[in-house]
Amino acid sequence: MKTDGSSYLFLFILCLTGGILGFFVSQADPPYHRVTMKIESSKPVETQLFYDTGKGFNENDSIKQVVYQTNIPVILDFSFPGRNIRALRFDPSRAPAQMKIYDITIRYRGEQPFRVPLNSLLPSRDIVSLQNDGNSLTLETTVTAEDPILLLTRIGPAPHTSKLRILMYILAGVVIALGIAFFFGWVYRNGLDEKDLLDERNLFRRNLDSL
Repeated sequence: MKTDGSSYLFLFILCLTGGILGFFVSQADPPYHRVTMKIESSKPVETQLFYDTGKGFNENDSIKQVVYQTNIPVILDFSFPGRNIRALRFDPSRAPAQMKIYDITIRYRGEQPFRVPLNSLLPSRDIVSLQNDGNSLTLETTVTAEDPILLLTRIGPAPHTSKLRILMYILAGVVIALGIAFFFGWVYRNGLDEKDLLDERNLFRRNLDSL
């Protein structure tokens, strides 16, 4: 089979497509990570966990959980996607309240559970009191609190996208594209060879018939 400029262009486009597909596959979100919290509140509250994947804290990258029971410890379970987890933020309520946090545990996909030190929580807004007695963290919001904020300054071995992993996916896409190209090339060449052989046989038979 004769190779011309259009064949090289087709091969280049196919490899480029495979590389692009490999890149997007490498960026796909993994299965969910989990944050569990054991907390107690003096009144029903709506809590919200924000996770920063490189776009900052925003409503789209957050999960809400409501505490209905009062003055008893409850477990909140937050599940969220994302690969480049850069920071976590916890908004304990949307109104004035007194609360206790007993435990915060992060379970990233593929990692061992990480227990967040309670003394690593940093008040950022609308929190008037924060006391750690070694077993729990007691917080009290301001009277006019609308959006109290606690920053988690230690979030453990947060997963991130490896550049080597991205490169491997891109190379895999290119190799698959090349394999597809060579397979169809092989089928095409064999098809031509069989057609040439059939034409030669027909020509030979016509020559015999003409004798």
